[in-house]
Amino acid sequence: MDAPPSTRRSPALIPRERGVGLRRIAIGTALGRVVVRAGRRADGPATILLHGAAGSWTTWTPLLAAADAASAPLTDVVAPDLPGWGDSGTLPRGTDVGAMSDAVVEIARSLGYTRWRVVGHSLGGFIALDLAARHPRETIAVVLVSPSGAGVVDALRPRCAEARGCPDSPGCCSRCACSPDWVRRGGCSSAHSIASVRCGRSPHRSSPGRGRCTDR
Repeated sequence: MDAPPSTRRSPALIPRERGVGLRRIAIGTALGRVVVRAGRRADGPATILLHGAAGSWTTWTPLLAAADAASAPLTDVVAPDLPGWGDSGTLPRGTDVGAMSDAVVEIARSLGYTRWRVVGHSLGGFIALDLAARHPRETIAVVLVSPSGAGVVDALRPRCAEARGCPDSPGCCSRCACSPDWVRRGGCSSAHSIASVRCGRSPHRSSPGRGRCTDR
């Protein structure tokens, strides 16, 4: 008999791409060099896996392992370290969600894919929705896992406008402080820069040397 969900042990992250049948590739995009783990080619549409802020491609390794164990392996996997996180280069200043989704499309096309399914967690969910809206014909499906979006930004706007910061919470790492430009604008909409919030650094959540906000 299977153990009840509450007693099952959570699968561990797998830090090496070979452990899940992928290979490491560096791809040039308009946002700079992006490191991608890709593989399991089956001549189908891509399965694009987009991690959340301060995450990396390893976010998806428990899913890949669980699917393998269930005899339902994911194929044609494309799992980038989004620009600014993981092994990829620094996120260019002023980057918005549209630029991030365009970079993901560049990656998929450079690997030979013309259609894709997109799975996004947290910030990755925000990017997945934007990508699907920009490329509806190429996007077969979108799967969202605890996604963030414009509603999260709108919820934070009043607090940041008043205090130019926000206390520790499940939605941000350490103490967050809005940039002066962001406050002068009275917050930001989904079309504005996703890099307009800077945060205090939290070693277990923020990527080395960047100290950006997490939205887990």
